[in-house]
Amino acid sequence: MIKSICRVLPFWAMFIIATGSVIVSCATTPAINNDTSISLNTGRSMNGETYTLWVFDEIQSVIIVNLVDRSRKIELACGEWSYDPATTELRILKEIPFQEYVASIEGNVLFPHTFVLNDIEEEEALAVILEDRLAIAGYDYSFEPENNQLVFRNDVNIKNISWCISYKTPGGSSMSGEWEADEQDKIEYLMAEHQKRYLDSWYDRQDSFWFF
Repeated sequence: MIKSICRVLPFWAMFIIATGSVIVSCATTPAINNDTSISLNTGRSMNGETYTLWVFDEIQSVIIVNLVDRSRKIELACGEWSYDPATTELRILKEIPFQEYVASIEGNVLFPHTFVLNDIEEEEALAVILEDRLAIAGYDYSFEPENNQLVFRNDVNIKNISWCISYKTPGGSSMSGEWEADEQDKIEYLMAEHQKRYLDSWYDRQDSFWFF
């Protein structure tokens, strides 16, 4: 199965897709670990920034792919990019001649699997799906609002299962995940179930309503 990550940005475009402030350096000798090695594509945000969301522990390669002509690619050398695992921002230090592009990144991610949900709003609206169910906060994963980090339990390897993370940002909704095409209905059903629980919880927290 070919693995990919899809991220829905605020303008609803879809791209196929260690904490701390230390910059991850280029890997001179690739050290592939089957448990943590991934390849993902990520595009730029509305502000022109590039984030991986999934925290990399080591990056082996960064390739810039032209979205207009995917045969046009630029492989960045060491010194032409930098990466901050505290925010998962990938900074491209080389001038790119393409107007529209995605960054294709290969490397090893941090384990337990860790994500940084930049600009997340309303922690209560955060939805996490593992296989056929909604994940349980505090059991399947933990979320730290101080640094917007979501960390899965250390015996959960999302590389081997279908999964989804959805949350609200000031600019709209963001969704990351990996699932087969025939699982789309299941994902949508579970997201609808989460939305119902979220709305029920929201109504329970209200003291009064303007229309009463």
